[in-house]
Amino acid sequence: AVISGPGATLWGANAVNVVINLLPRRRRDPPGGVAEVQGGNRGFTGSLEYGGRLSDDASFRVFTDALAVPHDKTSLGANAVDGWSREHSGFRLDWTPGQDTVTVNGDVFHASEQQRAAPNLQVSGGDLQASWNHVLGNGSSVQVLGYFQQSQRYTDGVGFWLNTYDLEAQHTFQLGSRNEIVWGVGGRIYQDHFDNAQPVEYLPPSSVEGLGDVFAQDTITLSPGLKATRGLKAEKDPYAGIAVLPNARLAWHPTSRWLLWGAVSRAVRATTLFDE
Repeated sequence: AVISGPGATLWGANAVNVVINLLPRRRRDPPGGVAEVQGGNRGFTGSLEYGGRLSDDASFRVFTDALAVPHDKTSLGANAVDGWSREHSGFRLDWTPGQDTVTVNGDVFHASEQQRAAPNLQVSGGDLQASWNHVLGNGSSVQVLGYFQQSQRYTDGVGFWLNTYDLEAQHTFQLGSRNEIVWGVGGRIYQDHFDNAQPVEYLPPSSVEGLGDVFAQDTITLSPGLKATRGLKAEKDPYAGIAVLPNARLAWHPTSRWLLWGAVSRAVRATTLFDE
């Protein structure tokens, strides 16, 4: 879904003009798997995926894939020493018991690249994400989302790793017949460390930083095609301190009557031009 207008109240200061909200579908496909292999003089790729049901309200999917690209050659025919490869595996679990929706997914990857004029590069990482949504009734719901992510990058034993921990919670409810209110809190922690680096290069070699926010937003239905949104978010980060992010906007969506009138008008104009 594309949400027009600034979205700083719910998504932070970087949501300036538009927000693209990706809503993954539940895994309801019948059990089965897919295998694919491709190869040629420029390398090969392969993937394997399998999904199925654990029960009437639970399904799963697991996958793995790999990619390898051989070395190029220089203009003189020598080995360019630039081959690289990548391996990637993951899973997803969907569970819908009663009024709850639970999703857990994660993946790990590793990639390596040879470099002719520099030490070989190694990149790896993984993540684990879990979300829980509970319907309370009367248009009210509670959602909790948490994830952990780790990334590593090393060259000749020198490199760094970064851990990210994130937890968010929000509550959506109706206030009367016109107001839809969303409020919540969130927090994020970054933990990084540089390995085998000279002290003068990175000071300090390790650090832990945190972000926190609290927000509230009210969407008011003024008419069937017109809504007003007002909101406020307070966000704290270790560099800028506390930032207050207000938000107010109007959104107009043509009703079916306007859409029908527009379609009839276009049809009449097209017919008139054709007759002429």
